[in-house]
Amino acid sequence: MSMNQAEIIEILNRRIFTEEKSALIKKISENPSRYVGLFRSTPPTLKLSQNVLQSREIRFGDALEEIIQKLISAMGFIILEKRLTSNGEDDLSCDQYFRTADESQYYLIEQKIRDDHDSTKKRGQIENFKKKLKHLKNIHGNKLVGIMYFIDPALHKNKKHYKQEISNLQEELSLPVYLFYNGELFQHLESHTQTWDLLKNSLNVWRVTVPTDISFNYDENPEFTVIEIAKLSPTVWYKLIANDALWEAKVLQTLFPTGESLVLLAKRFHEIREDQIKKNNQVAYAKLIEILVKRLSDIYDIQF
Repeated sequence: MSMNQAEIIEILNRRIFTEEKSALIKKISENPSRYVGLFRSTPPTLKLSQNVLQSREIRFGDALEEIIQKLISAMGFIILEKRLTSNGEDDLSCDQYFRTADESQYYLIEQKIRDDHDSTKKRGQIENFKKKLKHLKNIHGNKLVGIMYFIDPALHKNKKHYKQEISNLQEELSLPVYLFYNGELFQHLESHTQTWDLLKNSLNVWRVTVPTDISFNYDENPEFTVIEIAKLSPTVWYKLIANDALWEAKVLQTLFPTGESLVLLAKRFHEIREDQIKKNNQVAYAKLIEILVKRLSDIYDIQF
């Protein structure tokens, strides 16, 4: 089953932009001190922008992991469970793990977007890769193929280092282990670059549609916003709403300039609380509603 450009773009948009609001709110509640305080070089709005952009970079990597897995599957390979349980050690997670249809070969890919890491991180990556290879060799023997893969063709800072390390792994483990950049992976797997061309063309088309600015006005479409953010736990909201410093620094007013989404959120919390009371469940929302209603009154002059 082939994959097309529309599917790749759908994955990029879903993985990068879906539930972005709730992700930022959760991050603020977990580390509020990162957004306020005199001894910070950036005002809250810039810090919010920084976190959103950083989150998008991480999510972009997650999207490419899903896309490349689907591209590999479309080539006819069988995708395997990525979680590996190693006796006496922490669970290991593979970026890509698959086999041929006839089970003649098994592939482990350690996948990164770009080769631009510092010395500590690059050593850690090799050690992590080696641990997974050793674990899977015990299962598949010489049927195993290891690949370290960097997607972005523009960066190959440590290529010489990785070449030497890959050579060491080949010798130590007596396995075929490869280092690939950009389209070399697909050339190896399917003997041509048609899939790589599809990925590059899809990224070019998608980039034109990516918004160039970041809107922090979560009151712009309150009904839509609340559908997403109401899924967060009451603990997350309590840490956020009860934090005086976040209000004093106007971090929350930046996200909720009119308070309309917070009004709908308070109504949603009230509905949940009433449902809990009917079911004789522990009422986790009572204090949260009380504090939120007071914030609406004191800051937005909204009587709930």
